[in-house]
Amino acid sequence: MNADSPGAPAGASRATPGAPGDADRAPLRRLGDLMAGTGVDGVVLGDSRNLAWLLGVRTHVSTTAPPCLLAVVSGEPADPSLTVWTTVNEAARLADVEFTDPGCRVTPVIRTVGWQQDLWAEIPAGAGMGADLPRPGFRDLGEHIALLRRRLDARQRQQLSALTDAVTAVVESIARGLRPGVSESHVAGLVARELVSGGIDPIVLLVGSGDDLVRHRHPLPRPVPVHGRCMISVGARRRGLFTSVTRYVTFDRPARTGNDSYRRLLDVEAAFLDASLPGVSLSQALRTGAAAYRRNGFPDDTWLQHHQGGLGGFAAREVIAGRDPDLVLRPGMVLAWNPSADGWKIEDLHLVGDDGRLSPAAGATEWPTLRVGDRPRPGVLAL
Repeated sequence: MNADSPGAPAGASRATPGAPGDADRAPLRRLGDLMAGTGVDGVVLGDSRNLAWLLGVRTHVSTTAPPCLLAVVSGEPADPSLTVWTTVNEAARLADVEFTDPGCRVTPVIRTVGWQQDLWAEIPAGAGMGADLPRPGFRDLGEHIALLRRRLDARQRQQLSALTDAVTAVVESIARGLRPGVSESHVAGLVARELVSGGIDPIVLLVGSGDDLVRHRHPLPRPVPVHGRCMISVGARRRGLFTSVTRYVTFDRPARTGNDSYRRLLDVEAAFLDASLPGVSLSQALRTGAAAYRRNGFPDDTWLQHHQGGLGGFAAREVIAGRDPDLVLRPGMVLAWNPSADGWKIEDLHLVGDDGRLSPAAGATEWPTLRVGDRPRPGVLAL
């Protein structure tokens, strides 16, 4: 039952008409091109990654639940229209907050259903309708849309760089203030507070120190004191875009923390980055980077102890390298390589530019750096 049907809750219908003057309709136009190329009359988006890519706003209530809306793109492919379907309890917030946010890319028409209703039941299925999720009666266009989403446009790249700068500033500021004895949980709380204060969702928050870093690649924070070498590793999201930042500090003077292993791991990362050229498959870049472990003094099977990262963007990992042998790197993609060994890990984003060159998503900071080839890379801060 939709909100305009007899028996619908009074006042449940709320519509906000779209306008040609909306800030940036590039994703909507690309979906129009997809409609023309595939011959469908409309496309339904229900995947949170695609909704964030199209709309540029928050589409969730719970960070662990499905999105609170569906988006329907229809009409003339050359000038498609956008309708959002949501439940009565979310419509007002979406209209008043999300779709008036400066980050919103296009203002949709809003249609509502009762909170107890299935949003998908309101969308007419049939051979002429495509969807980004496998649904009965809809043509599955998920892979087509994923290819569009994984190549960020200029605005999305700027937003990702701004997000990465903000997260980097938080992580480095809190890392500089660390002292032996403060608990991992307290450090994680400080990071989370600053991120949320900046409108950023902390999705992954790792804090660990000492021998735990060697034993555990994913040290979830505990109420135990940090000591020796400490890692803060964050995966964070804003308006659907994800970034990752990892930094290390040491309380040892001089730093007796196996820093040689970290420097060699940076050389491994350089092999991954050097191989990540447009036209090269992600799998080939993985093979090149994996071979660099042995050249840099690590066991041959080090790369098998943890995934090595892959593509980023509208997910922490859009694609994990090695799982899609046919994926080819293109300008606009986000590289999220994640080499790790001997209690060290590296996790910073790089963007593939239109000219094919890589650039770090984060700008320069006052954090100590090491020169690896022609790239400045984060060092280890001695406190």
